[in-house]
Amino acid sequence: MYTEKSIPLFCVIKNAKIIYHDRTRGCFCESKSERHRKAAREYGYTVFQCGIKQEFVSFRDAVECLIGKNVDGVVLIPPEQIDKAGIDLVKALQNSRIPMLLLDRAVYSVFCDFVTADNKQGGRLAAEALIRQGHRQIDIIMGGANTYTARKRMEGYREAFARNQMAIEDHFIVQGEYTLEAGCRGAKELFEKGVRAMFASNDCIARGVYRFADERGLKIGRDLSVVGYDNTEICRWLQPPLTSIDQNTGQMAEKAVELLIRRIEGGDGKPARNYYFTPVLVERNSV
Repeated sequence: MYTEKSIPLFCVIKNAKIIYHDRTRGCFCESKSERHRKAAREYGYTVFQCGIKQEFVSFRDAVECLIGKNVDGVVLIPPEQIDKAGIDLVKALQNSRIPMLLLDRAVYSVFCDFVTADNKQGGRLAAEALIRQGHRQIDIIMGGANTYTARKRMEGYREAFARNQMAIEDHFIVQGEYTLEAGCRGAKELFEKGVRAMFASNDCIARGVYRFADERGLKIGRDLSVVGYDNTEICRWLQPPLTSIDQNTGQMAEKAVELLIRRIEGGDGKPARNYYFTPVLVERNSV
């Protein structure tokens, strides 16, 4: 099972000799990894995963290991918070001539193939789902403020408010991490300010909102409305089931493998480009 504070490197190799063990966050990455494996097998490749913690030393050790182990290509989901040292490390991987691709999160000044969802549109869809139900005080519990996905989802949230001629109150915006604990803390803070509708910028945060509601004897969907993000398996376990944004992670994973193998086999001389997948709202009973 994946932990909430680690991330994956997916290594594509033709003749498997090294296994990279992986512990990554949530069902979101699990769904990606299975589709990576399936897509790679169709091309005659094997995918191994290298799970790393959300910290520089773990990230550095993994990247240096990959550079020295003759993998044919790397799909990289960067850490949520990446500083100059981390950016330099990604550039070192790129300069090693190992074909690489960024998945889910961009890295400043690193130019390579990039596959992601339209996070801005996803943030807008989440906020609009709450607005349609008559909510006017809607908070967002974010991941880290410097995280690519969190920033884009926030932009979509703001766009939804602008389209509906609603003012955003900055004290209803809570910054944290993509964790259950951050969701629980954020829900407590916002509930005490009178907020009854919350956009959790991933499903782990939404689980924290559910935990807070359970501790207070509140019912989700009646006393609190919440929309999550990622549409992981968690959504169906929760009671009531969680409305969430689906990123089409399976298609993203397949596209990432297709692009990377095309680079590995030298069949694509085109410049690197970005590929955006359209998210959709999956409505359940939490709003």
